[in-house]
Parts: sequence; C-alpha cells; structure tokens
Amino acid sequence: MNQFKEDLHNVVAQILAGEEISDSEIFKELTIGPDFYKVQDQYYGGNGIYFNSESETRFSLRNKSKGVMYLATTAYTGLKEFYQDAPFVEKDDLDKNCMAVIQAARTIKIIDLAALAPHLKTPLGYLMSSKAVYGDTQWLAEVLSHYADGIEYLSQHTGKTCIALWSDTVDGNGMLKNISVTPLSKFSHNGKSTQAILKSKLGIFTL
Repeated sequence: MNQFKEDLHNVVAQILAGEEISDSEIFKELTIGPDFYKVQDQYYGGNGIYFNSESETRFSLRNKSKGVMYLATTAYTGLKEFYQDAPFVEKDDLDKNCMAVIQAARTIKIIDLAALAPHLKTPLGYLMSSKAVYGDTQWLAEVLSHYADGIEYLSQHTGKTCIALWSDTVDGNGMLKNISVTPLSKFSHNGKSTQAILKSKLGIFTL
C-alpha cells in the first residue's frame, strides 16, 4: 500500500514550516522524571535500552540510518504490546521475560502522530492498521526522524500512549536512563504483581 504519493520530504517540510503548527501541538516534549515501560525477552545484563537498527516494525526507519526503541506509558500497555493477543502466559516466561523501567535523561522532542495525521491528509486509522502499511509508516518515520527524536501514538491494544524513539547509536547516546530491569515474576506495580496485572487489566491468564 502506498498512501504517500508525493515527495514526502517536501510535504512534511511544508507542514512543519507552517505558521499554524505552533498551535497544533504536533511537537511535544518528554521531560525528565516520568517512568516508561518496555517488556523484553530476557535480562540482558540489567540493560533495558537498545535502539534496534535492524527492526522491521511500524516506526522503524526505512533506510535503517537510526535504530528504533518502543516505550509505553503504562506497565500494562508494555505487557500487552509484548504478549499481544496471547490468551495465556506460562510461568516460565515470567521468569525469563523482564520489565524495563526507563526515564528520559534529557528533554526529548517528539511528534504527536494524531496531531500530524490530518495535515498529511491521511487517516490515523490507516497509519495504525496492519503490517501492509509498514512501507508507508517506515518512510514517514524516516522523514520525521530529521525533525524529532521520536513519535507519540496510541496503542492499538489498550488505547494508551506509546512512544517510538530513534537514535543512531544502540544506547541512545544519553537520551534515556535505565532505572531497572526486573523479571516479570518479581515485578510489581502499584502493589499488583505481573500475574494480577495480566489477569485484571488484559484478560491474560498465567499457566
């Protein structure tokens, strides 16, 4: 699928140069302090920060000039983004898979996809649809990476905010701070264990 027929670089440049953009809230800032969440398949020596330049995901860059890293603003969204439509999770997976808690180490400039989409004359639902649109979304990510550190969008699974960040180094070059990496079997949030969060928030049971 090819939604973007014109020269996307020029289209985006014209949009972001417009006088009305200052009032459109297309640009946002992530500040130091709030926690972000990412579930990863293993402990990786206690490191939760990894910008993957080989990723073939929704907002990875088409030309692979920068790696991408995805973060959720809620722990349960991080869990759902990882396990997606799995009806259950085995306890062995909770011992192996880990929750990384990450914070911004500096002010991070991002673009709000929901605010940008109308200016692109592109339905937001199209950009968040199946893998068939990845050619367009990866091209868009490549173009936007010249203007911001990342993009904000809503999880298809929970409707909560997620962030895709881009960096030309695997460690983010000081963009992020690693707070903790904890096996899911030992992770808790607001007094709830991972198993309780999976069941109560996501309807995913543990075997």
